[in-house]
Amino acid sequence: MKRQDYTTLKSHYIPNEKKYHFIFPLKILSEYNGIENLDVTIDDNLAYFIMEPILLNKIEYDFEFIWTKNDADKKTNSLDICVKLNDDKFDPQIVLDNLKNQKMINGLELYKEEYGKLNKIFEKK
Repeated sequence: MKRQDYTTLKSHYIPNEKKYHFIFPLKILSEYNGIENLDVTIDDNLAYFIMEPILLNKIEYDFEFIWTKNDADKKTNSLDICVKLNDDKFDPQIVLDNLKNQKMINGLELYKEEYGKLNKIFEKK
């Protein structure tokens, strides 16, 4: 199956918008294809595997990459792929299943943001 462009259903207006935070440690991301290929790991694999089931279910969304830093040593230590979408149409299990099938679920912490507070809904160590 040919890959879809994962930006095709990207939208700035999303009814019943909620944010989901898919957070991966840099150390884990580097293990997939090496630190020198981190951009490929993130753009061609991880972001696509998160957006693919959203596309297949025709759910409008928006997303951004947020690098978090460890205050102690000022090094980037994790990537938060923040996905905003219509909460009435979205079940995070479809993304978790896809990441598991693609073997890219290690280290994932998944949070749902509600009223400015992050609530953990999944963790894979």
